[in-house]
Amino acid sequence: MKKILLLIMSLFFAVSCSGGSESKPSADFSAAKDVCLSSSPSCKDNINTQNELSQSEKQNVSAAENSVSDSAQISEAGQESDTSDAAKNIAEINSPASASAKKKKIIFVIADGGGPSLLNLIVEYARYVPDSPYKGKPSNLEFMMNSGRIAFVINGTLKTLVTDSAAAATQLATGRLTNPGNLGVDEKFNKAENLAETAKKMGLATGVVTNTHITDATPAAFSAHANNRNMHEFIARSYLEADHDVVLGGGGKYFLDDISFTRHADLKKIIPYYKRFETEGGKQNLIDSLWERDYKVIFDRTGLNHFTGKKLFGLFAYHGMAYEINRPAYEPSLTEMASKALEVLSKNDKGFFLMIESGLLDWVAHPNEAGAVMKELLEMDRMLGLIKEYIDKNPETLLVITADHDTGGMGFEYAHISAEDHERKQKSGYELFSKTDGYSNGQYVAGVTDHMDYAAKNNLAILASQKKTYNQMYQEICLLKPEERTPEKISEIFYSGTGIKLPAEKFFPSMGIEDLSKVLNSELGMFWGTHNHTGAPLITVYYGNQQSLRGGVLQNTELHDSIEDFLKAK
Repeated sequence: MKKILLLIMSLFFAVSCSGGSESKPSADFSAAKDVCLSSSPSCKDNINTQNELSQSEKQNVSAAENSVSDSAQISEAGQESDTSDAAKNIAEINSPASASAKKKKIIFVIADGGGPSLLNLIVEYARYVPDSPYKGKPSNLEFMMNSGRIAFVINGTLKTLVTDSAAAATQLATGRLTNPGNLGVDEKFNKAENLAETAKKMGLATGVVTNTHITDATPAAFSAHANNRNMHEFIARSYLEADHDVVLGGGGKYFLDDISFTRHADLKKIIPYYKRFETEGGKQNLIDSLWERDYKVIFDRTGLNHFTGKKLFGLFAYHGMAYEINRPAYEPSLTEMASKALEVLSKNDKGFFLMIESGLLDWVAHPNEAGAVMKELLEMDRMLGLIKEYIDKNPETLLVITADHDTGGMGFEYAHISAEDHERKQKSGYELFSKTDGYSNGQYVAGVTDHMDYAAKNNLAILASQKKTYNQMYQEICLLKPEERTPEKISEIFYSGTGIKLPAEKFFPSMGIEDLSKVLNSELGMFWGTHNHTGAPLITVYYGNQQSLRGGVLQNTELHDSIEDFLKAK
């Protein structure tokens, strides 16, 4: 009997060992795919000889490409390839196997100025506009809010209720309360370690991406330590010490000067914005130092698409990058930069920390550029769709979406309108409501019809289709000869920029940027409380590997602490 039992146990042990050895090649193949990119031919060929993609894997990749491709339709004509190219990159780096418990992958998205009222624009646009490119599906932001978790974040500094980007980003990056203007230091100007530095010490790859300039407050808080956020040349030099694996954004003038072009004449040929240096000059020569640290330095979209190395430094604009509403073809989109950053950082076997800032959202909210705000939100949401596809295949990844502060205090309101405007809007099919007896122009009047405009949902579609900023329209007005600057001509310029045809009497020859803004706000029922930051509370979204993070009400320093706990967890 003993011999029979021993024989049975031996057979069971042999079968178990055999099953384990059979599953190992699949795990090895998955791990190899996670860090192998199509841009590395030798690596790709090696994988192809080991194994072919299974049918389910092909379907997963196809689904990822189709999902993000749908979002690409939101982009302007001539830019529709942005997201499809990015989707291709993500499909190439996604791993179809289960997550590796040892890897730490953190993507920290900061919507600069993105208070709840601004983020709500993209949620409602997808929900309420039937013929939007979302085709009745929720925005990527809403999907992540519903699928992940939400925290309510307050963002006051050590002594103030309202913050600037430097203090807010510093508190998010370091977990230390500080004062406005401080960057990477506490209230006594002591250096405070940021999340990227913590990740770097652990052997993770790090990256910083922004569509402003890389010496701006938010990216700088993850890269530098300065008593004043305006020390741009010092911040630029700090990137040499930070030694991120990927840095992408604008700010070329802080890294190049006459010496740079004297030593390297070919730079003039590969920098699309070189003429800015001829007219305005540069601040310092850091290009040699970047090359010494093994960076490939690129200056346009083509250079980004062709990059296949391990250390990347992109300077795509002289100062800040262009607004999405008028982005030139040579500048990559935020989605494209995020895609390339993920591709490069995924080569690290231990994982990565990546901060992505949708920084131009703040830049267009300050002048209350409503249409440009919507364009920035649409681009950010395209990027979130791309990240979603990455996380679906790499579930060990944590995504945190937050804002540093609110900018503008924007919202919609109802308005009492004139009989003339009521008739004009009604003829165009605009949704209006009227009531008899009530308040008219602030006074109660009995027995009259009060015409009401409650801001139609289609106003969101009008914002999304806006083609020019107020500043662009104003510049066109300024180019007119005095005799040409008529209300009728200004009405035509307004129509070409906004798609809204208004009577000439709403315009006048001396109109400035603020006047154009007021006309659009009045027509769409929008209001802006300020051109500055507000102290409004913020929404933070956790998505992906987020179960261990703290929810509820948080000071923004606690948000840092929660991410740091995730980073350091065994």
